[in-house]
Amino acid sequence: RSTQRFEIQILADEVGMGKTYVALGLAYSILAHLKQSRTEPDLDGCYQRVLVLTPNNHALYRKWVREVSEFKRRCVPPESQASDINFAPLAVNRLDDLAVALRKPGRQPQVIVARMGLFGGDKLLDYDLKRRFTLGVLFRYWSNRFNYENRQRLLKGAPAGWPSRPDSLTDLTEDEAGRLPFTEDEFLAILNRLTGKDTPDLESLLENCREVATPFFRNREDSFRKIEYKLINIYRLATLRSIQRDFPLLIVDEAHNWKNGPQWGAYGFFEFRDFIAPHVRRALLLTATPF
Repeated sequence: RSTQRFEIQILADEVGMGKTYVALGLAYSILAHLKQSRTEPDLDGCYQRVLVLTPNNHALYRKWVREVSEFKRRCVPPESQASDINFAPLAVNRLDDLAVALRKPGRQPQVIVARMGLFGGDKLLDYDLKRRFTLGVLFRYWSNRFNYENRQRLLKGAPAGWPSRPDSLTDLTEDEAGRLPFTEDEFLAILNRLTGKDTPDLESLLENCREVATPFFRNREDSFRKIEYKLINIYRLATLRSIQRDFPLLIVDEAHNWKNGPQWGAYGFFEFRDFIAPHVRRALLLTATPF
């Protein structure tokens, strides 16, 4: 009953007692429940996905990916394995991989496995594409505050790998669009919703671009490094903001790694707290060393 339920639980059995399978059993039950016509009110509007966070240890991360399929083989009755619950793992290594996975339509793997370090500063894949796309959306966001002439001057002396002209920066092939977590309009809408401490980054980036776009500006190389750093931070922030719905369940393995998280931000705890925790309806923490 809801009056007897706590949204955060700790499962603290010793090593080898089956914590992984208990957690996957819960995940399967919740996903099956979400397929019913009537669900628990606190699960309304959720993604039909479960998120699993593991330590950065590669072997443990891969073990969870394997165990999802093994659990289905061993524990799900054969007559249920062809159901519309796609109880399959999807391993994600980067923050925007998670956001891209969440926006894909249709029948997708419903157990997303990621490391606690997901929120860190790993270099992005398709870096040039994401930098170009972000810049194009920002040009549209700034509108006449950074006009076409300024955009031309900014990019005229840009480093190798940057676009050389401001035209068509957000024109994408179907393949390129599939590698991004949002459309141009969705990205623009996210920027328009940013408030408070996030907006100064947009304004300081605009000032950097205006400075570099002035005629006969020198020291462009250092200035472009600053611009690039801020561009990528805005892309990451928009990626986090693109996660609009909630996960019905979060499973955190070896949760004792977060023991010092609230104080020091260990294992990406601060980023998890700020950006993912608000999108979690229920959490199950696994550890063999609860103290």
